[in-house]
Amino acid sequence: MDLYGRYDVVVAGAGVTGVVAAIAAAREGAKTLLVESSGILGGLLTGGLLTKATGIIQPGVYLDLAERVAQYGGGDLSSRQAPWGTYTGVFDPETMQRAIIDLIEEAGVEVLLFAHVVDVLQSEGTVSGIVCQTKSGQQTILADVVIDTSGDGDVAALAG
Repeated sequence: MDLYGRYDVVVAGAGVTGVVAAIAAAREGAKTLLVESSGILGGLLTGGLLTKATGIIQPGVYLDLAERVAQYGGGDLSSRQAPWGTYTGVFDPETMQRAIIDLIEEAGVEVLLFAHVVDVLQSEGTVSGIVCQTKSGQQTILADVVIDTSGDGDVAALAG
């Protein structure tokens, strides 16, 4: 098993929650790695074609993404009414993918795609890293903080 690297923060899962967590961590100065089992960043937002919010977009990284999409001409941040209430933000998923990549690069987040978490490393009951199966074999990734945004709680389940 090879050592891939050591990070302040490792985010497992690159859906919108993982993308936002990774960008936020890197913006605060943390050496950050975003790990994704597929080759798609943004999860349902991009690969699942979920193209509108279900509420009002609040300030933060997600609003930064939505504003970037609008800047690129692939989104509209105006308010709309739906049976479930008011919402903001309609966008093109391909343009959102571009905005995600741009903000990740600007923040300095490293990305590891096609890396499935298969185990966790623990020290005194604290997760201290993950083990991923990649196309190059198993990789050990050490971290001060591991954030599980896998959607199914894979890291949490592996940690017991």
